[in-house]
Amino acid sequence: MQTRIFQVSPFKYAIVFDAAILGADQIRGEFANSIQPAALSIELSNDIPTNFLREIATIADHQIASGFAGLPFNRDDLRTVLYGKFPSLPSLVRVEDVESPSITLCFERELLDDEKRSVAAFFEQWEAGWPIEFAVASSTGETAAPDSPFGRDMLRIKPVRTRTALPRFVQEDEAYWFDHVDALFEGSLNPNRVIDVERLGTTCYVDASSFPQIDLRQTILCYDTVLMSPPLIGDGEESFWRRQSLSRDDFVELAGADRVRFVLRQPEERTDVAFLHAVYQANPSAIIGRRKASALLAADLVQTADEYRFNGVADHVPELARQMAQELHLSELEIIQLLLWPSSARRSCLLPLMTSGLMSIGAFGQGRLLGDQIQRATGQDLRLEAFVASDDVHIAHAFNATLIPPLEEKSGIIMLRRLVGDRLNFYRACNTRIFAAWATNERRREEKIRLLPSMPIFDFPPHAKLRDLISLTSYQSTRRKGRALLSRLSQLPFEERESEIERLSKDLYELGVRREKRAMLLDTADDVKEVAGALIDLTLFPVRSVWNLVNKIVAVGRRIPALDNFIDDLERDTLPQRFRNTDLDFLSKIERVAVLREPVRPASD
Repeated sequence: MQTRIFQVSPFKYAIVFDAAILGADQIRGEFANSIQPAALSIELSNDIPTNFLREIATIADHQIASGFAGLPFNRDDLRTVLYGKFPSLPSLVRVEDVESPSITLCFERELLDDEKRSVAAFFEQWEAGWPIEFAVASSTGETAAPDSPFGRDMLRIKPVRTRTALPRFVQEDEAYWFDHVDALFEGSLNPNRVIDVERLGTTCYVDASSFPQIDLRQTILCYDTVLMSPPLIGDGEESFWRRQSLSRDDFVELAGADRVRFVLRQPEERTDVAFLHAVYQANPSAIIGRRKASALLAADLVQTADEYRFNGVADHVPELARQMAQELHLSELEIIQLLLWPSSARRSCLLPLMTSGLMSIGAFGQGRLLGDQIQRATGQDLRLEAFVASDDVHIAHAFNATLIPPLEEKSGIIMLRRLVGDRLNFYRACNTRIFAAWATNERRREEKIRLLPSMPIFDFPPHAKLRDLISLTSYQSTRRKGRALLSRLSQLPFEERESEIERLSKDLYELGVRREKRAMLLDTADDVKEVAGALIDLTLFPVRSVWNLVNKIVAVGRRIPALDNFIDDLERDTLPQRFRNTDLDFLSKIERVAVLREPVRPASD
């Protein structure tokens, strides 16, 4: 959907879009209840208003963090951003109620001219044409109220200057986010530049902030680096150390040896701050703060969205969804949401991550989407379970780590985690880098062959029908692979060709067996209960494995000629690495009507 936004009056706006794509009446209720900020007057329409003050420029994906334009800040958001971007500002005492088209910011002291210009320039980026006024607190000693880390939203990331007695790394963490947020969402700061995950070796992620966990000594034996969210202060913390039979000093030593790194999800005040400080002293890299972890997750989402292969055929996704919806009896919107989730997550994650860090994944992650889909498909409400199960998977995925879930977990949650992980792996793997290199190589191979000798390489069973042969080779991509195989085999000496045909026949058989096993994978769980009992009965897309989704996309997408090459490349990527070559792909398509024949030694001269 392409939208246009018009400012009809100083405090009233209209969002306009094409009725052929979506009628305004169809979305008006959901928009009012789930999207529209409560105090903002917005009208949805399929018609451009006859009178308006101005048309507001749309925001491109790579400009989302530039000036935070378009984000609906409340007063807490505004204070967080001002303190983060301009740490030398005096304390903001209050933000005056808006009774005219302006915002009045009242500080403890008069702002310097440079400070006024910087703050005014920021507000001009955030909301162009909205005047900013500055005021100074009264001489009666009015000061900014201290901001408790356990206020009305204890999970919110509070500005460092409003919190006391925190280690230095918290301030560094905040500075990192605001110094790099533009680059993160522009896509110019890839995940490895945020945290060099590859240098960590094989990693696992354990969340020790809630439920009992595996003996972490076992993870030290198996993984190069253990990523761990530390336990929270209180009784649960002491029981954690007792169960682990490890002391805080042991973990400080492990951190110093770079075998453990702590990923902070909760406010630092809810953990043992002295312990975190000791870890930081032993190894500054061993503390991954809330802002730094959010930056890694954002960079991973942006890179996934930028490289997502469906971006190149986005115009065809509605048609693909329409055809799939008819076969699967699902809504087109549900299918589109799943296929284009990377772009959706990229656009919606900035404010939640800036506000609450890793505790905000539910606002844009896969949990809510999966829970809604399960409820629509089965009538069972597993939204809370899906919501809880998805966060850890998202975090582990961003770190390329193996998730080790809690020991005591409701039966079947592991299946929800696998479904989320399956989807995230699909989005990351379905990228443009591998495809481009492979396609270029294949074109070069084919272009070098201009003449194919008339050498019989295939046997055709007598019962094979011509219409089957025509149907199975109706796509240009299939024929291209057949030519490549024929040209390669025809150039081999007899002995090598005989050996190659034998190898291909064996691999083709194994490929068929593997496909059958993979298709049966979700049908073999006999003893799952509770959540698993609900999941195991699911047969509808898109709740089951993304593997089924990909197969359905391939089957339906083949009907759209414009998607032939795209679908062909996508289908190839579903094969195991060993079988990922054009020869086997071609042979698997035509084996109903033709098989490789045993080579016949040519007559000697």
